[in-house]
Order: sequence, then structure tokens, then C-alpha cells
Amino acid sequence: MSAFLSPLRLSIAVSMFFFTVAVSSAEALLEGIWAPTKADCFDSDGGLKYLTFIDLDGNGSDLKIPLVDRYEHHCKINTVTGNAQNMTLNAICYTFWDHLNAEQEGQEEQITLSLVGPDRILLNGKSHLRCFMRKDVYDELM
Repeated sequence: MSAFLSPLRLSIAVSMFFFTVAVSSAEALLEGIWAPTKADCFDSDGGLKYLTFIDLDGNGSDLKIPLVDRYEHHCKINTVTGNAQNMTLNAICYTFWDHLNAEQEGQEEQITLSLVGPDRILLNGKSHLRCFMRKDVYDELM
């Protein structure tokens, strides 16, 4: 037997993948790493300041809390209203991780998210594209 998937197994795997995607909540499509442009996703010269990490359920970070995280702007989500097409997050945002962990010097903020397509959102009205990256790079960032 070949190390590759047989056509039948491949067909089943593809069908299961599409079924899984179809039953996932639309809100899950908002989660991930986003940037204003594709170039910002991979800019090694200070590019991290353009990335936004969205974790609505709190399972994507070590803190286990819902977050919208950007360079020097770490937002702990308190409430979520709406749906993936028009969502408002009420959050407390901090400049530094130490402040978030101690819950000191936070500012209340409303963040709006709108799903435009599977790889494009509006974040506070500004277009952002999904960043696709190798898992080891993603893990290092998170």
C-alpha cells in the first residue's frame, strides 16, 4: 500500500473536511491572524506590528481568555454581540501584557468585526486579510 492516500480515502477525507467547515460557526471564521495586506503578514522588518490575532473563544492562547491582540494593544474581550457579518466586541485594552495580566491601566474599547469573505474581514471598518503561515511560525508568535 502506498504512503499516499488512496482515491477513496482522499475522497472521504475531502468530504469530511468540507462537512467540518460547513458545520463550523461563522464566528470561527473571524478567528486567526490578520493584517492590512498580504505583505504585512510576512514583513520580517517590524511586520509584527501590523498583525492582529483574534481569538473569540479563548482557546488560541496560553491565557485561555478571548482576545484581540495587536502590537502594544492587547484587548481582553468581555462581551460579544451580533454575528459574524456584524459583530461588536466590548473589551478592555492594555498597552502591555503585564498590565493585562494584572488588569491595570486598561481602557474600555468597542471593536467591530465584519466577515467579508473567508479570508477578508473589516476590523473597525478597515480591511484585513487572513495571514497563512507555517504552524511553527504561528506557534512562535502565539
